[in-house]
Amino acid sequence: MQNDYRKGLKRYHTALLMILVLLACGFLISLFTGRYDVKREEVILFLRGYELPELPYRVICNLRIPRTIMAMLTGGALALSGGIYQGIFNNQMASPDLLGVSTGASFGACVGILLHLPFAGVVGLAFVAGLLTVTLTLLIGKWIGKEADFSLVLAGIAAGGLMSSAIGLTKYLADDERKLAEITYWLMGSFAGTTIKEVFFIAPLLLICFAVSLLVARQVDAISFGKKEAKTLGVSYEKMLLLLIFMATLMTATCVSVNGTISWVGLTVPNLVRMVFGNQHRKVLMLSILLGALFLLLADMMARSLSPDEIPLSVITGFVGTPVFIPAIMKTRSGEYEKT
Repeated sequence: MQNDYRKGLKRYHTALLMILVLLACGFLISLFTGRYDVKREEVILFLRGYELPELPYRVICNLRIPRTIMAMLTGGALALSGGIYQGIFNNQMASPDLLGVSTGASFGACVGILLHLPFAGVVGLAFVAGLLTVTLTLLIGKWIGKEADFSLVLAGIAAGGLMSSAIGLTKYLADDERKLAEITYWLMGSFAGTTIKEVFFIAPLLLICFAVSLLVARQVDAISFGKKEAKTLGVSYEKMLLLLIFMATLMTATCVSVNGTISWVGLTVPNLVRMVFGNQHRKVLMLSILLGALFLLLADMMARSLSPDEIPLSVITGFVGTPVFIPAIMKTRSGEYEKT
């Protein structure tokens, strides 16, 4: 038993190190990737601290570095949100996408764009709409009943469908071509046009959520056992549940309001981690952040390099996420995962 625990811990630490190395390599490769012609030597000189001509300097500093950091932060946040939702609802099908949170946040952001609100206003509306949507999902799920394991997912589909109709209404009301095109393109998800100001806005908020989530990872384990078991273990069930829902929704809404709808990350990545490392949330949440960051960084590089025109991110994440998700969910739901 002790040997199994040590082997599991060693494998976990090895995975952490490998993902961190891959993230560092991915960050560097991302600086070389894009439609603008920046020579490899210029990137190397930039990293070594040498001065560059104005054009390659602006491309690296104003375009590639901000979108690379944004991709990593967004991937980590969406994957962490999915891991939290799956843990507190004890349902591997729970995610920001299937619970309707992403769609609700998208509706709030669309309203903000339609009303010409500043960036902070768009984020605020996205958060409120996302929080209202997850509340509606929980109410519908409670009304459907707890007999079916998929009741929460069905409730999320219903709430998400309502929000999708609301998004359609905002697109209908956006009668001028510029605003309609802006909403339509934004809904497909992209890091194009990411600015360093947006990174500075989003980074502290997400990093605080990352830190708090990791600090309460053991409480997520307790909540996943149920209300009675959590209270027996000394966890304030209601307060902790509200805190976790608040943080997961805030992360999702913030990412959606900045980058548009990016699907599959919150569903696929945590399930992949569970398939390999089990359901202990100290491992699940940490690895979800890192693997989500790597997953979306790679997806973003594919989006801007596979075609002359940038491919929407949700197209890439869907094609990559589906083949990974199916075996992961089959294995986790059959009970073939580690408990340690």
